[in-house]
Amino acid sequence: MSMLKDVYDIGICVEKEKMIAHAMKTIYFMWVMPNIGDYECFRKEIDEIVSKSKDPKYPKLDISIYITRSKEVLEHPFISGRPQISQIFQKMVINHRNKSGLVFACGPGPMVAELWDHSIQYTLNGT
Repeated sequence: MSMLKDVYDIGICVEKEKMIAHAMKTIYFMWVMPNIGDYECFRKEIDEIVSKSKDPKYPKLDISIYITRSKEVLEHPFISGRPQISQIFQKMVINHRNKSGLVFACGPGPMVAELWDHSIQYTLNGT
């Protein structure tokens, strides 16, 4: 969360006239949590980040929040179940072929390892 707050200048006093555009064009933010209630702790920050991401001086935000213990149909940005990491990487490659990218992960070891493996795979393939 702190990385997103830094990118979108949340909690930082920045004069709009002095802002310069970010080098990053798009941020894919995937958050995985067991219950939708966990989101409530960060609702204010996420809402502010989403709002700022609409300003052309900030990177576009592609947000997906996966609720692993939900059996109901949820509305965007919420998705029931676990993320399909390979599909997410394929989407990024299609939308940003031959562009630099950064993957940051925090979470359970197996999920971080899967993200790492996909990052390496796409890096070695030159995509």
